[in-house]
Amino acid sequence: MRQLECAFDSGRKQVRVWHQCRLPHNWDRYKPEYAGDVLYRFRMPRATHAGAPPALWMVVSMNASVAVNGRFLGNGGSMEEPVARHWNQYLLFTLPNSMLNLDRNEVVIRVHGYANNSSGLLRLYVGAASLLKKAHQMLMFRSNLMTYGALIVTLLIGLLAAVAALVGRSPTVAYFSLGCLISTIYLLDTMMVNIPFSRDVWERCVHISIVCSEVFFVLFAFRVLDYNNRRLTVGMLVYGVLGTLAIVITSGADLLPVAAIWEGLSLIMVAGATVGCFWLWCGEGTRIALYVALALFAVLASFAHDWVPWVLGRGVEPPFTFYLGPAGFIVVMATMLTSKLIADYHQEVRISLSLREQMRARDLDIQRKEASIAQLSQEQAVRDERDRILRELHDGVGGMLSSALTVVEPSSPFRARLQRIIDELRLVMGAIDEDADIASLLGTLRPRLEADVAASGSVLKWEVEDVPAQVPDNTHTGMQLVRIVQECVHNSLRHGRAREIVLRMDRERLVIADDGTGFDTRRPTSGRGLNNLRWRAEKLGAKIAISSGASGTEVCLFWEDMPGGGGLDGR
Repeated sequence: MRQLECAFDSGRKQVRVWHQCRLPHNWDRYKPEYAGDVLYRFRMPRATHAGAPPALWMVVSMNASVAVNGRFLGNGGSMEEPVARHWNQYLLFTLPNSMLNLDRNEVVIRVHGYANNSSGLLRLYVGAASLLKKAHQMLMFRSNLMTYGALIVTLLIGLLAAVAALVGRSPTVAYFSLGCLISTIYLLDTMMVNIPFSRDVWERCVHISIVCSEVFFVLFAFRVLDYNNRRLTVGMLVYGVLGTLAIVITSGADLLPVAAIWEGLSLIMVAGATVGCFWLWCGEGTRIALYVALALFAVLASFAHDWVPWVLGRGVEPPFTFYLGPAGFIVVMATMLTSKLIADYHQEVRISLSLREQMRARDLDIQRKEASIAQLSQEQAVRDERDRILRELHDGVGGMLSSALTVVEPSSPFRARLQRIIDELRLVMGAIDEDADIASLLGTLRPRLEADVAASGSVLKWEVEDVPAQVPDNTHTGMQLVRIVQECVHNSLRHGRAREIVLRMDRERLVIADDGTGFDTRRPTSGRGLNNLRWRAEKLGAKIAISSGASGTEVCLFWEDMPGGGGLDGR
C-alpha cells in the first residue's frame, strides 16, 4: 500500500487535520523539527479479509501501535520513553476477524519518531497473515543471523586482540582491539529493543562508537603499513576526542545533524585512507596495502549504504549493512595475516614439498609397474591353468570317453548316452577355451538340440540372425545363454509335449516358443527350472518374460524396454 491519510499528533488538544500522503513518508521532508507521533489511517474493504485473517506488515522509524475500528490491537512495545527501539525494522500485526466489520474497516497506525531522524512510515503491506508471517520470519531470521554473527565475530576477535595487545604490548594490536570492541556498541543497535535507558543516551553512545571505531581502524591500518607518523596518530586521537565531546554536549534537537557531520567526516577520512592504500599498492605493488584498502573499503561501503539515504532524506530502510563493516574489516585483515603466514610457510617448505612430490610420483610409477606386472602374471597363470585343464579334459576324460565309445556296441542304449556326455564335455571345453565365442557355442549346441527334438518326434525351427548386442561376446556369458536355450527346449519336450519349437534370436531379444500344452505361470512349481532361468537372465543383464496358455509357451529375453508388454503375443 502506498497511498493513505496521515495527521501529525503533537499530544496537544487540537483538531487533527488529515491529508493525503504517499509512502515512504519521511518526516524530515515535511516537518524536519517534528518529534512525537503521526497517525496514518486507511480503509480496508471486506474483500481484503475474506477467509483467513489479514495482517499488516510495516517498516517504521522507531515503534508503532495499531487500532482497528477504534479498538486498540497492539504495539511493538513501549510507546513512551524508554521507547521500544524497532529502529526502521519490520513490525507484523495480525488483524483478527472478530475485530473486523462486514463492510468497511478503518485501520489507524500510530508511529513514534524523532526530529531529523528519517522518522515516519516507510513501507506498509496488507495481505494474508500466513503469507506475511512467513516473509516476516524469513527476513527477521536472516537479519538476526547476520547481526548476531557479526557481533559474535567482532566481540571474540576484539577480546582475543586485547589479550594479545596486553601480552605483547603492541600498540598496533591495541588499536585493532579498541576498534572491534567499540564497534560492538553500535552493533547492538538492532538487537537491544527494550533497553532500560532513554533513546537520547543510546543514540549518543551509538554515534560515539561509530566515530571512534573508525578512528582506531584507520590507525591500525597505518600501523600495519609501517606508517608510524606521530603527528598523524595524535591528530586522529584528537579528532576522536573532539567528535566524542561534540556528540556528548550537543542538545537533543541538534544531535543528529551534528552526529551526521562527524560521521560524514569519518567516512571521508576512511575514504582518503582507502585511496592512499590503493595508490601505494599500484605504485609499489605492496600486497598488504591492497588488503588494507579492501578492508577499509568494506567499512566505507557498509556505512555509506545506510548513511547516504539518511543524508539525502529518502529514509533508511532495511536491510542494513552498517553492522557488517567491522566484521568485513576483521575478515579481510585476518585474510591478510593468514596469507602472509602461508606465504612465509610456503617459502620455508618449498624444497621439501618439491622433493616429496618427486618421491610420490616415483612411488606411483613403481606401484603402476608392479600392478601391471602382477596383472600380467595373473593373466598368464590363468591362461596356463586353462590350457592345463583343457589338455587334461581332452587327453584324460575325453580320451577315456572316446575309447569307451569304440567298445560299446552300436545297438547298445548306453552308446547314445555316452555320445551325449562327450558332446556336453565338448561344450564345456569350448566354454573354457578363450578363443571360442558365442556363435561357436551355439553352433556346437544346435546339432544336439535338433537331434533331441527329432528323437521326440518334434520339429525345431532355428531362426538365429545375430547375437544380442547387450551380451558380451565371450564364452562365460555365452554359456548362460546356451543353458537358457537348453532348459527351455528340454522343458518344451519334457513337460509341454510340444510338436514344434521355434528359436528366434536377433540383436535385441531371444524368444523360444512352442505349441505345447503350457502351464499356469501363477502357480508355484516345485522345481528350480524357472528360478534358474531368472538367475541366468539376471547374469546376462536381461529381463525375462514368460507367457503360457493352452496354445503354447513363450519365453522372451530382452535387453531394451519393448512396447506391448515386452514383445509377447499376449498368451
